[in-house]
Amino acid sequence: MRRCHAAALALVVWYLLFPPTSHEHPTGDISAPLSKWQRRTISAYRKNQFPDRQECESELNHLAKQIDPAQDPQTIAFYKHGQCIASDDPRLNEK
Repeated sequence: MRRCHAAALALVVWYLLFPPTSHEHPTGDISAPLSKWQRRTISAYRKNQFPDRQECESELNHLAKQIDPAQDPQTIAFYKHGQCIASDDPRLNEK
């Protein structure tokens, strides 16, 4: 692999994104373009940017396990819409 390619790969991180919410879409508008999705920190001790997809998906699975079934159904649905997206994904730049 060329050095420039290796350097480019090293700059890619993974984001844990959630769809934008609104009054009309309290659980998140999953049809919104990814450029409108939000990186959210779930707590002060958790992060939303990861060095690889596996670590991002591990965090997403961790969040899913933390959801209390007695919680508000809208909150549960919101967290289930979370996705791991690479920082170089062209959909992040869509208007």
